[in-house]
Amino acid sequence: PPAAAGAYPPQSPLTAEISVYELFYLYFVQSNIGRYYIGSTKNVAERLLRHNKGATRSTKPYRPWEIVYFEEFDKKTEARKRENQIKAYVNG
Repeated sequence: PPAAAGAYPPQSPLTAEISVYELFYLYFVQSNIGRYYIGSTKNVAERLLRHNKGATRSTKPYRPWEIVYFEEFDKKTEARKRENQIKAYVNG
């Protein structure tokens, strides 16, 4: 169907599909004392806020945190696989 008058940008079926498409992320945060945390999420900005509010027990004592790196994935399982791969390497 045609876009509603005044709608910007015009919605096409392709645009509508893209707008509901979810991505997942692997991310690294670093504290101001040099500690790192590696995790995965579908919303990096929200996750950073949770780290900085103290909602994550393992990162709470080392606040504040900042995002220093992230990778984007189509599937949650891919992001988790990469997270586990990096954690195994770091802890190995």
